[in-house]
This record gives sequence, structure tokens and C-alpha cells, in this order.
Amino acid sequence: MASRTALRFRITLVGIRPLIWRRIEIPGNANFWELHCAIQDAMGWEGTHFHDFRPGVYDPRYAYDRDGLSIGVPDPHGSKTVLPGWKTKVTHHLDEVGDRALYIYDFGDDWFHRVVLEAIEKRPKGIEKPVCLGGRRACPPEDCGGVPGYYDLVDALAGKTDESERWRDPEFYEEFADYDPAAFHPDEVIFFDPAPRLEFHLETGGP
Repeated sequence: MASRTALRFRITLVGIRPLIWRRIEIPGNANFWELHCAIQDAMGWEGTHFHDFRPGVYDPRYAYDRDGLSIGVPDPHGSKTVLPGWKTKVTHHLDEVGDRALYIYDFGDDWFHRVVLEAIEKRPKGIEKPVCLGGRRACPPEDCGGVPGYYDLVDALAGKTDESERWRDPEFYEEFADYDPAAFHPDEVIFFDPAPRLEFHLETGGP
């Protein structure tokens, strides 16, 4: 059944200029797993790494505060309590315009995203799945080395790389040769069903 409300979020990747951002709407009854999948699809990530939401946190310096609220994928062997995203409604923690969270993807490259609730809209006919309303610039490639690696890649593609950089390796460079950092078209975003991804995680323990 469609939700009668839509939550509009702006997602901005932290630490990169020019800005890489997306504006999306999701059903008002969505949970954090569904928001995670919507961010993945809108940004262009491949979902090959774990993630975490930190409601109320805006500064990446506090992203791994052990006392802070964490929503994502619980680690049965971890010492910190993590609420499962698929059991936690977004509006239980983000329910007023201006509410924010940090979304962390890939606990190695550490891609920090600021997630800001911009609007809560009523929809007479409801909303059944996410919608991408806008955005700018391409998502960084997976496993490119976080923000420093992204800048190295962009410089390499522009012919500015130093010979000492890792991008001098032809095989490594070729993997990312077709990447266009300026390319993004909201109407090309496809939102996939989050249910099979959750089923895969629950069966395998993968991201």
C-alpha cells in the first residue's frame, strides 16, 4: 500500500568539491534499510560494502562515536549495539524538517554522506517507491581509495597525475578509464526493490 506522505531528502557526499549530491523522495513509511537502498541507487553505489546511519550527527569527526545511535547492519561479534535498519522506521528518528544524519558507506574508504530531511509532503495518491528529483556529478567508483583516491583519479583522467602516483599502473588505470566525474542524469536513476537485497543479507550476512 502506498504511503500518503513522502519524505524528501538531500544527500551530499562529504569532502568533495565540486559537490556530489542527490535529492530524493521516499515513502513516509520507509525504514532505514529502504532509505539505504534508495541512497545506493540514487548515488550509483554498488552495495558491495557495509553501511551505517548516525541520526543527529553532521560532522564526520563524530561518525564513529561509540556512544552514538547507530542504525544499519548489526554485527553479532561487535561490541556496539546497532539497530537493524529493516526494523527501524525512518520517521522514528528523522521526523522534522531539518533533521539530519550521517550515512557511512564502506568502512575502509569511509564515504560520508550528509542526509538532511528537507520536506514532508502529503500525497493524495501516495508514493510507492523512491523518486530522484535532482543531483549533480557522478558517484565515485567503488574501491577507488576514498576522497584522496577520488581526487587522484580525477587528476589522472585529466592528465595531471604525477608519475609516482598509483595511477601510472596501466591495468589499475584502465579499470576506471571510462569514468566521467561530471556525468549524472536524474531521469536515468533506477530504484531497485530493496526486498531481495535484504533477503540476500539475511541469508548470507553480506552487505
